[in-house]
Amino acid sequence: MPRYVIHDNGARPFLVEVNDQSVTVYKQFRTQAWGQETVYNMARPIKRFEADKVFIGSSPRIKMTEFSAGFGTRYDGNSILLHLGDLDYVFIGMYIYSFKARAEIIKYVSPIGNSDVPYPYAIDEDNNTYLMIEDTVILSDEEGNLPWKEFSDEPYEYFYYIHIITEDQGRIPPQQPVYANERGIVGFYLGDEQYTMRYVPHPAKDYTRLITDFAPDMYIMTNYSPARIPIDKDDYIKINKKFGRQIGVTSFRKRILVKRI
Repeated sequence: MPRYVIHDNGARPFLVEVNDQSVTVYKQFRTQAWGQETVYNMARPIKRFEADKVFIGSSPRIKMTEFSAGFGTRYDGNSILLHLGDLDYVFIGMYIYSFKARAEIIKYVSPIGNSDVPYPYAIDEDNNTYLMIEDTVILSDEEGNLPWKEFSDEPYEYFYYIHIITEDQGRIPPQQPVYANERGIVGFYLGDEQYTMRYVPHPAKDYTRLITDFAPDMYIMTNYSPARIPIDKDDYIKINKKFGRQIGVTSFRKRILVKRI
């Protein structure tokens, strides 16, 4: 029966056996010295699934995979998507989770980027695109088409291009937002430090992370006033959801079945 190893930033956390519609997942037992084969605990599978359809993620030759040299059949199964029935799916990648799709998924691709990181995505019959490692759906445009097709078949590149709300402080010179947000936000602060505000799929969780790890006070600055305006959790959630609607993306909820190793 076919066996596939899951890729995660150079690691190989899971081995997956596919026997027709029966799928068995084994966890990494131990790793030998660098460059040697990963050993899996074959005596104790961590998950079993009966799938209506198994999508084996492949890494085609595109701009990103040419740069990473991560294309070709040797990368088949670097991540896997299972259709369990109805709109229920399971993703097997750096972790394993279940989720509900908006419509039936008809295509699944898993390109390998730099550092052996997969960037898997799925497309449903309504041309919505699921970014599996971002919990984000790029919605089809008004004509029902894929809005990212001009980005060399790289939906993640498209998402990272459009998802900044304020200028990207991590680039020199700073990258300006593609879309001017409707509230006119031009600055984002945690305490006295300025950061980049981005669309995030789960803003409530992200708000808690930011005020815990960085600073308890959050502010924005708009092009209507030079004064910094304090915002709370509800404000942060509203800003994210409104910007998501503006750029044509939304989130999907997942349930973690196996955590990242």
